[in-house]
Amino acid sequence: MNQPLFEFRHNNAVYGVAFAPQGKRLATASLDNALKLWDLQSGEMIYRLEGHGDGVCSVAFSHDGSKLVSASLDRSLKVWDPQTGSLIATLTGGHQNYLTCMALSQRGSLAASGGFDNTVRLWDVGAGTLGAAATGHSDAVKAVAFSADGKTLVSGSDDSAIKWWEVPSGKSVNSIRAHAGSVECVALDPANRLLASGGADRLVKLWDAATGKLLTTLAGHRRFVKSLAFSSDGKTLASGGYDAVVHLWDVESAQLQRTIRAHNNTVYGVAFSADRRLLATASFDRTIKVWKLV
Repeated sequence: MNQPLFEFRHNNAVYGVAFAPQGKRLATASLDNALKLWDLQSGEMIYRLEGHGDGVCSVAFSHDGSKLVSASLDRSLKVWDPQTGSLIATLTGGHQNYLTCMALSQRGSLAASGGFDNTVRLWDVGAGTLGAAATGHSDAVKAVAFSADGKTLVSGSDDSAIKWWEVPSGKSVNSIRAHAGSVECVALDPANRLLASGGADRLVKLWDAATGKLLTTLAGHRRFVKSLAFSSDGKTLASGGYDAVVHLWDVESAQLQRTIRAHNNTVYGVAFSADRRLLATASFDRTIKVWKLV
């Protein structure tokens, strides 16, 4: 795994990366204001999706692969048809400052976003409507993640806190001080058992997803941890950071499995394919790399 299977490029930093559920396509989001859709058999670009007025910070496929949702610093979400590359809808009005992160529920059609206005907003991307506002963070919201059942949303913030929110009401149900410094990324495992968080303190922490009890701390990054993803079976956790490396952790043993010296700059996005055979990494160095794991 010294060399990537594919290497793709944008004209500016790449902040988001997502596999289609079928695993044959990859979507990437960049500060060049565009999304790109890649064919993972030929290695060719299928579409370049344009329309955002500022950098695109996040991208996600719907559970059936029929929609692609993007979030931008321009404070909007856009819904695309990944088969044709056409724009379906633009959702605005939720944030009063830069939008920084987005997650898409794999149950139903809800999306969540966080931003520099210290709020989390819920959206119905199917209906194209704005839902509840979740307020309580005292600084910028850097990360959001839905539980697998879609009933809970978790957010991490520059205020050092992780908060749990009821979906779709946006009611706060739990809050912990998670890191010494900002919480830069969060991820929930597919079984709704574990919450992973990464922070400015260079640590990855694993928490009981239901109670917020700290279970273990994973130390290995030399700078901020900026991205996290669980494999589809929940057995492996990938983390990327300012140190340009990706660590793969065995979740059960809390041991480091391997380190990929993936990029020349910050790793802002990591994603596993559904079959766990591929790992995609996205970086400030303007590249996306796809690694074969097995």
